[in-house]
Amino acid sequence: MIYFEKNDKIRENKKTGVQLMELFYLILIVLLVIVDSFLIQNYASEKKSKIVTNSMGVETIVPSFDVQTGKAVSIIGVSVLIFAIAVIIATGVIVINPGERGVVFNIFTGISSNVLGEGIHVVVPVINRVFLYDIRRLEYTISGAKHGDVRETDDGSMWSPTREGLQV
Repeated sequence: MIYFEKNDKIRENKKTGVQLMELFYLILIVLLVIVDSFLIQNYASEKKSKIVTNSMGVETIVPSFDVQTGKAVSIIGVSVLIFAIAVIIATGVIVINPGERGVVFNIFTGISSNVLGEGIHVVVPVINRVFLYDIRRLEYTISGAKHGDVRETDDGSMWSPTREGLQV
C-alpha cells in the first residue's frame, strides 16, 4: 500500500510539472501571436492614397494599405523557430525534487555514472533522458505470518526455510 501511495505522490509531482510546462507553452504562444500581429501591422505599407469623387462632386481621400506577404511570412517563420527553440530548451531543463535523484541515460553510451542531485539541471533533450528515483527511506511494518514458517533469531532478524532447505 505504501508503494502505491509513494508512486501516486511522484505521479502528482510529474503532473504538476506537466501542467507548468503547458502553462509556459500557452504563455509563449500568446506572446508570439501578439508580437506577430504587432509586427505585421507595422510592416503594412501605405500605398498612395486615392482621391475618389462621388456623384455630388465631393472629393474624398481614401488611404490604401497593402500588407507585404513576404515580410508577414518571414515574421511568422521566425516566430515558429523561436517557439521550437523554446520548446527544446524547456524539455532540456530537469527539476529534481528533494528526496529524489536523477539517473541520466544517454542513447549512445547508455547509463551515465553521473547521478543528478536535487535542484535544476540542464541536459541535452534528444540525446539524454533522466529517470527520477525516490531515495527517501520508507518503513514497512510486517506482521507475523499466519501461513508459512517464519522464525526470529536472537538478533531480531527473521528467516524462513525454503523447499530446498535454504534460509531466506
